[in-house]
Amino acid sequence: MKIILKRFLLIFLGIGLALFAFEATAGFLLKRQKGPLHVPMAEGTLKEMYYDTQLGFFPRVGEGGEYGPHGCLSNEYDVGDRKGRQRILFIGDSVTHRHMIVDALRELYGDQDFEYWNAGVGGFNTEQILELYRRHNQEIEPDHVVFTFHNNDFQLTPVAVEENGEPVLYIPDHPPMQASHSIIGRSALYRLWLRFVTPDYERAPEEVKRDVAELQRLIQEQGAKFSVVLFPILAPYDTWALREQRSRRQALEILDALEIRYFDPLEALPEDLASCKLLRQEPDDTWHPSSEGGMLMAKFLHQGGLLDLKGE
Repeated sequence: MKIILKRFLLIFLGIGLALFAFEATAGFLLKRQKGPLHVPMAEGTLKEMYYDTQLGFFPRVGEGGEYGPHGCLSNEYDVGDRKGRQRILFIGDSVTHRHMIVDALRELYGDQDFEYWNAGVGGFNTEQILELYRRHNQEIEPDHVVFTFHNNDFQLTPVAVEENGEPVLYIPDHPPMQASHSIIGRSALYRLWLRFVTPDYERAPEEVKRDVAELQRLIQEQGAKFSVVLFPILAPYDTWALREQRSRRQALEILDALEIRYFDPLEALPEDLASCKLLRQEPDDTWHPSSEGGMLMAKFLHQGGLLDLKGE
């Protein structure tokens, strides 16, 4: 009996040591990452997002939150009276939502001739952007739609919301996934497991092209202008991951094939890493520009005549 008990104790001790080793390894793998879930995801709260069977998640439009009745961030404009100004609608993901480039363009172009409507949603890909425009954005009848085409528009990105005190991941094309808030804070191994079970895969270029083409058709059908800003990774190009370089090439091929007017601010970025880091909201965040980064890109777009379409 003592021998059997000793064997069980040795087995449990071995399992405990193995779990400790796995936990330490997971902690090492995740130590440079930020965020409570350590899963790449969009910003979101239950108040602003809901689960959509088709799209994974979708903003609550016209319910008193940050998104007004037309799927745009709340603003001071009167949808029924342009006051002689061109109505510019900015669409896209978190780069648009955080409005650094939009604010800088507004500073450069001023308010006399333009309205600046923002329909950016963190984590949205082209299918979700198209559907938000189809369901709501087109109601404002924009004169010009500016789409910030992001590198991660080829990916599916989950959003974390809180339900009954626990985080739930809303993921395009997947049912919601419950996560344990208490374990998230204590176990790196659990966070690593969450990362691997959370879908993070690329959409086919043909799907993205189909979305952009339909968006182009809807906008042109309304008689509005359509421009694309191909947002670059905020780092020297030779440091981009292969997937990032590939998605850039695919985006350029789509824009050329559809003959869409586009702007490529990559050429405005400095070539050294130290200077690029100054353009980021956070030192390790290559996706979101700081106010300085937004102004750098806005000046490039302004010089290129992004909004100079009144006579066309």
